[in-house]
Amino acid sequence: MAELNSVKVDLLHVGKNIPVPDLSFLCDQSLLETKKSYWKERIGNIKKVVAPMVDQSELAFRQYMRDHGADLCFSPMIHAHLFTTDATYRKVSLSTCKNEQEKLFIVQFCGNDPLTLLMASRYVEGYCNGVDLNLGCPQLIAKKGNYGAYLQEKRELISEMVNKVYLHCKLPISVKIRVQDTVEDTIAYAGMLENAGASMITIHGRTRDMRGPNTGVADWKHIAAVKKVLNIPIIANGNIQVPGDVERCLETTGADAVMSAEGILFNPLLFENSFEPCYVIAREYLECAKKFDGNISAVRAHIFRICHHTLIRHDDLRIKMSVITSFPDFEEIITELERRTGATEEEYKKGKELFAQYTPHPSASLKDFIEATPYWFSKPYIRPIIDSTKQCESEYRIQKRAEIQKQADATGLSKRQIRKKERRRIDFLRVRDAKQSFPPCKRCAQPASSSCCNSSCRKCCRLICMVDFLNCPVHKYVAEKLKSYRDAFLATQNV
Repeated sequence: MAELNSVKVDLLHVGKNIPVPDLSFLCDQSLLETKKSYWKERIGNIKKVVAPMVDQSELAFRQYMRDHGADLCFSPMIHAHLFTTDATYRKVSLSTCKNEQEKLFIVQFCGNDPLTLLMASRYVEGYCNGVDLNLGCPQLIAKKGNYGAYLQEKRELISEMVNKVYLHCKLPISVKIRVQDTVEDTIAYAGMLENAGASMITIHGRTRDMRGPNTGVADWKHIAAVKKVLNIPIIANGNIQVPGDVERCLETTGADAVMSAEGILFNPLLFENSFEPCYVIAREYLECAKKFDGNISAVRAHIFRICHHTLIRHDDLRIKMSVITSFPDFEEIITELERRTGATEEEYKKGKELFAQYTPHPSASLKDFIEATPYWFSKPYIRPIIDSTKQCESEYRIQKRAEIQKQADATGLSKRQIRKKERRRIDFLRVRDAKQSFPPCKRCAQPASSSCCNSSCRKCCRLICMVDFLNCPVHKYVAEKLKSYRDAFLATQNV
């Protein structure tokens, strides 16, 4: 496993001081040709790609994945309208660092207006290697917001959006789409995007309706058909879960590279064709999150997935994970998971041998194989196959229902009452844990400001700065400005 330097890195944001982009800028023919060929010239060194994932492909995770085999990373999906109108959203939604462009980085936007997309794209010039238009998000919020995969019937609008960025932005534009109902329509859709100016296309092998419990299996045939027709790089997406899937996808589709989303969330070592205990991976990712100032909610989501198969066996740690708000708390849970697992070196070697034995076969069930391997390894989450005639339940739900039934039998309470008490308990823990504790003021014992250089509350800090002729940058007290108040105060004290 890679070793990480724990020194924090200076982050870059598209700040408030960035001027509003000039939308009248027009690329000359030389720049257009350079952009069109940009990814074609670099795709030879790109095979493994980190997908754009809302709140999950943040800087810390991107850097972690680069240390473990990723050749190209996408930002989380960013809402173009909010990015152009809200400076705070711009800062929060996109973080990068000084050398990320050298490692190839694309910023992805969603939206439905050509000028807004252009403005957002021009804002990130100098921060990334390219921009990407999300035409693949199948979630219902995308339907409500009229973006993502729900734009795919509006081909003229899509073409105008891509062409606007192609003609007026200095960065190359790529697009991420989903397959259509027929291979012919998928080819026509991708061809339209190439003609509009797209320099690279990512194709997810599932249709718009294949999401959640109806996710199903991605169809690589569409991707292979598109690759034979188009002249720009094609990235394949879908069904990348276990070691060897990247190579199988490249061979089957002929694609230039392969993108993974859920597969690398549950096993971040997938691109290295490796499996390791979840607490080893989680601890290493946590160090990366500290270094790159990871957001607590993103860190929590990552550790939930990395340790998924272990946490469902330790419900108390799973509940605690949902309410904690600090890095030391995460470290404590990871350490406890390792202690409870108690795996020996021999068990570790046997686990590694089991994973190495997996070979895909039509008669073999991946779900059965994953269930037969040690639960304390990070490994794929296999969605249950939906049978419309039966209720589908996860392992966690079945286990939780049995626990509730046991409590109901022991207490005489209804299952509904027990669930209500549990929700209230978790809400209480969440509120209690979120409360920040402050050191006492050294003068009056009230809570002091956390960063005050005088270790005082605001009122006492003013008095200390005034009497001792000091400055406090946190409370913005300047000794020189308090001089007249100081003279008056000392006069009343007969000093």
